[in-house]
Amino acid sequence: MSGFSGDVLRQRCQSLLSSIRERPDHLSDKDATLSLSKAAVTGNKILRQISEKSESECLDIRVLCDYAQLLLDFSYAIEIKIVNDEFTEDYKNKIQLIFSHLDEALELLNPLCNTKEALSPSPTELGKVNELRECLYWRKGALMYMFCHTAYHNQSRLLATSTLKAEFVSYATRGVKYLSVEMRNTRREQTTLEYESSDEHLLQLIKQGIFSDVNMLSLMYAAEMCYWITLIDSGSDTDIDFSPKAIGQQLAQQYISLADGPLKHSSWNTEQAVNICNQLQAA
Repeated sequence: MSGFSGDVLRQRCQSLLSSIRERPDHLSDKDATLSLSKAAVTGNKILRQISEKSESECLDIRVLCDYAQLLLDFSYAIEIKIVNDEFTEDYKNKIQLIFSHLDEALELLNPLCNTKEALSPSPTELGKVNELRECLYWRKGALMYMFCHTAYHNQSRLLATSTLKAEFVSYATRGVKYLSVEMRNTRREQTTLEYESSDEHLLQLIKQGIFSDVNMLSLMYAAEMCYWITLIDSGSDTDIDFSPKAIGQQLAQQYISLADGPLKHSSWNTEQAVNICNQLQAA
C-alpha cells in the first residue's frame, strides 16, 4: 500500500462518485443502475468514515474492504455495458479500464494476507479479505470468458484476422489462469479444520476448493476456454508452461466428479463438461 493514504483514498472516492453523478449511458440497464447505486452508497460511507478518523486510523481493514467493494460495483456497471453490447464499441479500452479498477483493489488487499504487514487482520477480517480477493479474480476471469464466449460464437467479426485470433488466445489464457490458479489460491490455506461439520460431502467440497457456486462455475468456464484455445490455435499445446488440453481435461473431470459426487443432488449439468473431455482427448 505504498503511497496510499487517507487523502489519496478521499480523492479516489470523490472521483468515482463524480463519475457516477455524470449519469453515463450505463444507466440504461437496470443491473448497471443498481451496481452504480451501491457504489455511490459505499463511496459516501467511506468519505464519512475518513472524516471521522485521523490519518493514521482511516486506512483500517474495514475501510479498505469497503473501497474494494466500491471498485467492484463501479467496474461492474462498465462490464455490463460492454457485455450487453457484445464487445462492439471500444471494448479493449473498457476492458483495460475495468482491469485497472480490479487490480487497484487487489493491490490493496493482497498485502493484508501477509502476517508481517502492519495491518494484520483478525480471522474474521481475513475471511472477508479473501472473499473479496476471490471475487476480484473471478470478475477478471469471468470477463475474459464473456469476451471469448462472444467471440467464439461470432467468429466472422471478432476472430476475422490472425491478430484477433491471437488476442482471443491471450484473453482465454489469462482467463484460465485467473480462474484456475489465482482465484483458487485465495483460499488455499483454508482447510476442513476451520469448519465444524459432520457432512462428509461438505468437507469433500472444501478440500477441493469449492466454497460456493462460483467455484463450480470457474471450473467450467476455465475448461471451456481451454477447449476454445485448442480449436482456435492448434499450436497452443506446445507451450511447456501452459497446456490447455491437459488443464482443460483436468478441470472438466474435476467438475464432473463433483457434480456426480458430493453435488449429485444439485442441479449441475455435466453434458458440456463430458463433451469437452471427449473433444480434448480426441484432439
